[in-house]
Parts: sequence; C-alpha cells; structure tokens
Amino acid sequence: MTEPVDHRTSIHAIFEVGGNLIVNEGDRLTTRGKALPIELINSYRFGRGLICIISSGQVDIYDGGFSLLRSHKDKRITSENTGVEAFTSDDFAIFRFIETNELEVFLGGKKVSEIKDFWGKVISPSVRVNFKPGTFKNPDYFRCSDLADGKTFFEFTCQSGQEIIPNFVLRDDKLFFPLLVNGNIQLIALEVTSGKILWQSPADSATFNMDESQSTLVSFTARTNANGKGRYQIVDLITPAIEVGDTSDLLIDQNIYTPQHFQYLYGNHIYFADNRHSFSGKKLTPVRFGRMNITTKEIDLLQEVTASPKSPISEIVEHDGHVYVRNLDNELFTYKLKNS
Repeated sequence: MTEPVDHRTSIHAIFEVGGNLIVNEGDRLTTRGKALPIELINSYRFGRGLICIISSGQVDIYDGGFSLLRSHKDKRITSENTGVEAFTSDDFAIFRFIETNELEVFLGGKKVSEIKDFWGKVISPSVRVNFKPGTFKNPDYFRCSDLADGKTFFEFTCQSGQEIIPNFVLRDDKLFFPLLVNGNIQLIALEVTSGKILWQSPADSATFNMDESQSTLVSFTARTNANGKGRYQIVDLITPAIEVGDTSDLLIDQNIYTPQHFQYLYGNHIYFADNRHSFSGKKLTPVRFGRMNITTKEIDLLQEVTASPKSPISEIVEHDGHVYVRNLDNELFTYKLKNS
C-alpha cells in the first residue's frame, strides 16, 4: 500500500502546521523552499496553525507558510530558558523556566499580567489551571481561572484515593482530564465556569491523540491486555461518549507490539510504530509502522522499514498523499500512499 520514494539524513524533527510540512534540519526549519533559522535544535514551539521561533531577546510568531505575524522583544528571553504557548498572533503566553518560573500573558497584543513562580498549565486564551507551588507529580488539587488570573472559576480537590493526571483538554464549555481513582482511570468533564461534573466514565487510557476538527481523542495499543490483543479508545468530546474495544487480530498474527509512544492521528487514521527489531517466529523483523482506521477499526497499513531495520521510529506524519517516517538516527523516509 506504500512505495518508498525518498530518504534523507540529519533530519531532527518533522511536523505539519497550516497544511505545510515543516522539516527541522538542525539549524533551520524548512518548508516549500523557505527557511527559518533556529538558534537551538528545539528553540521553537508549534501548534494551532502557528510556529514560534525563540531566539536571544525575541520571540517571532509565524504561520505555517513562514509569514511573520508578530515579533515580541524582551532582553530576558533566551532560547535556553523560554517557552511560548500561542493561540493567535495576538494572544499568547511566555514562560521563563530558570530561577523564577515566570509567566507573562498577552491578550490582544498587550501584556495583561505577569506571574512569578507559576505552577500550572495554560489551556486557552481564556482558561488556565493552577497547581500548588512545587507540584512535580500528579496533582491532588487545581484551581481553574481565566488566563490573566483575574477571576477564579472553581477549585478541584481530590478525594482519598484520587490523583489528577494533568492531560487537560478544553472543548466548548467542558474541561476534560483523566482522574486516577484507586488505580483505575476515569475520564471526567467539568463545566469550565463552575466546576460542575457534567460527565464521567471509566477509561482504558489516560494518554491520547486529539483531532481538533472532529473533536475526538484517540488512544491505541497493541498486545498489552490479558488476551494478547491491543485496545483502542475513542472519545467523542461533543456528546460526550467513549468507545473502547479490541484491536484487529492482524496485530497478533504479525506479532505487533506498540505502546502509546510515537502515535499520530490524521483524519480517520491513527498511526503507530512497532520499534522492536526482534524475531517473529523464525523471521527477524525490522521496525514497522502502521495505521488503524478509527471508523472501520481495521488495520489498513503495515510497513516494514527495511532500509534501516534497527533504528526505532520517533515521528510519523501524513502529508499530501505521503507518509513521512523519522527514526532516532535522524533518518527521514518518505513513502507514497499508493491509493493517493
């Protein structure tokens, strides 16, 4: 179902922003013949159709085609100690990690607050969650506020035997997150303005891939439960509702094992990697990647990376009828989907 068409080396990351495939070549990001220089291999952030380049004294916000939307200058910014969470070119938050844990919030292009010793997560231009200072593991409490912390919406405190797994997702007026209850996972949805519990359901997994356009969370594993099969979990954030089930017997027949690392959701497909270079019966199998159709629940792609059979896969991206696969040796393999 795929045909290998290209192989590149010294590629440090691949991702898609705004319909553009972005390639990290170590000292620059490239797309469609354009390039953006970067000071460090990881001195950028991306998401929500934006790329933020962090350099000495400056953060630049671009769209996926590398058009500059905003520059923010501050001599305190460095590529080593600064993070950015951008929602639009006018609404963004800047973090400084070293010594102070500072958070600056900008709305409409203007700074509206600066917080010292911030412990928590920025969720949206209107919502953030605040943890107790010094929280390094799963918290037992959070306070939900607006982004500038001018208003507290509610506080959530765990009961005995509960832990918050801080994988927060905001959809419409619902704040979703996994809650560990006596070792079992529950997925919970709270009304973001009041903290009222709107929905709660047992879940298989506390980690997931999100499809913004379809408002779904998808988790996938292979060969991890008692009967040797894997499990899928699909969460509809609108209803909300959760669907779980066993993955295809094909994964057992092919001796596939994949945890939830290095997964990628694109449209109605969840991509996965089997990073074992090991014997399947009498055959030594290379590392492999594949995908499951989340509508039919069928495995419709399973591909061995024969050109580099031992190096674990670290990233998978589908773009413009091709699948791009990068491994830990910074090799990038391109496969054409034959039905595209």
